Amino acid sequence: MAPKDTLIYTLYLSKIDCGKSEEEMKSGALAIAKEINTLDWHPNFYKYEIFFYCKQSPPGIATYRFLRKDLK
Repeated sequence: MAPKDTLIYTLYLSKIDCGKSEEEMKSGALAIAKEINTLDWHPNFYKYEIFFYCKQSPPGIATYRFLRKDLK
């Protein structure tokens, strides 16, 4: 059954070492999004969201969003 609406694929990753630079975090999220994009999903999945839940105290959240069409 194919989805009728546009959809966002959201991936939650916990216990991530967020002590890296912002550029390294974004680069890692981009690599994950590109890997997800290799899956042959229905075209209505148009965006990926990657949530990193940091293990540092206090815990933090880093969020990255990518449009599927931009990941070639």
